[in-house]
Amino acid sequence: MNYYQILGVAQNASQQEIKKKYRQLALQHHPDKSTEADDQYFKLVNEAYQILSDPIKRGNYDFRLNNRSNFVRSQPTYSPFQAERQRRQEEERKKREQEKKQRQQEQYEKRRKKAVQKENKRFVRQISITGIVLLILIGGSIGSSVYSNKQREKEVRRIQKIVKATINESNNLIAEEKYDSAISVLYKTNKKYRTDLLDEETKKITNKLAKEGQELYANNEFQKALKIYESLDKKIELKPKHIYEMAACYRYTKNYNKAIERLIYLINNNYAYYKYYYDIASIYSLDLKQYNEATIYYEKACDIIVRNYKINFGKAYLLTFDPDKVPEIHYAIYYDKGMNYYQLENYELALGAFRWASNLQRENDEPLYYEGVCLYQLQQKQEACEAWNNAYALNENDKIRQKMGQFCQ
Repeated sequence: MNYYQILGVAQNASQQEIKKKYRQLALQHHPDKSTEADDQYFKLVNEAYQILSDPIKRGNYDFRLNNRSNFVRSQPTYSPFQAERQRRQEEERKKREQEKKQRQQEQYEKRRKKAVQKENKRFVRQISITGIVLLILIGGSIGSSVYSNKQREKEVRRIQKIVKATINESNNLIAEEKYDSAISVLYKTNKKYRTDLLDEETKKITNKLAKEGQELYANNEFQKALKIYESLDKKIELKPKHIYEMAACYRYTKNYNKAIERLIYLINNNYAYYKYYYDIASIYSLDLKQYNEATIYYEKACDIIVRNYKINFGKAYLLTFDPDKVPEIHYAIYYDKGMNYYQLENYELALGAFRWASNLQRENDEPLYYEGVCLYQLQQKQEACEAWNNAYALNENDKIRQKMGQFCQ
């Protein structure tokens, strides 16, 4: 059966006839579209169409077809027997492949089981070795722990002896007023051994020294108090009240620059209390006679006081101000500020300070007296005499009477 016979067309059929016949056969024998499909025959239909639809291949095929002897030997034929044989061959091939896969799977399972058994043996051997090692280590650790505990207890007892000896030595040095050495011994030992007991004792001793310094300061023993505070200041951070007392000790022992340095330290560490400014101003004005320098700190002290007045009495504090509700130190600050400006011969600013001092202590004749002096220097003689007269009404002293007799007749 040749290709024309397979497609069911004549040898001289046109391309359109061949194509039409191919479509019919393809639809009839396609495995997915017909229950009567013949897979082998469908392949022959496709093969025939591939040859006959191509003019060149068809020409070659026609040439071989016309030569019958050659064509018979080379042309493949299709028969139901051949299809059955091919089907059986295909089934045998699939069976052999299935058997081969099964053998491979069995071999794989054997190898896997053998590997698992080998791994289990290795794991058991490793666990055994590990257990033996752990037992050895645990035994050694217990022995080492017992030894270490004994050594630790021995070391603790040794350190306790050193701590007690250090505390005794420190107390003896304090009794001898060797404060630097006493504190140094404590901190040196504490730095080396760092024990809770020594920490606690160091705090106790430093607190005790600070309290002793306060008592000496209260008893006006400024040199002794200063010696304690200086020793503490080298090792610990003193409280603001101790630093202030330290500054006062420096002032009373005439070490004015050190006093100012300590007060400025307080101010720079956010302790901007007006009294610190006032103390600095007093040192510059009363002790060092540096009136211009003193002015800066008097003004800062007064600025803080005015802010407090505004908070307590409102912005109109000049009208609502109650002198009985302010600290007495305010009077001293304004009075000393007036005296400082008086020394600088700035009588106008001095007058303002003395007047506010008079408001703060209305029964005090001193600010009224100097108010009169400033008014006189400012060529306001009538107002000066009124101020002196008011001062004399509060206190009939010779100083005021002399001024009145000299300038107010």
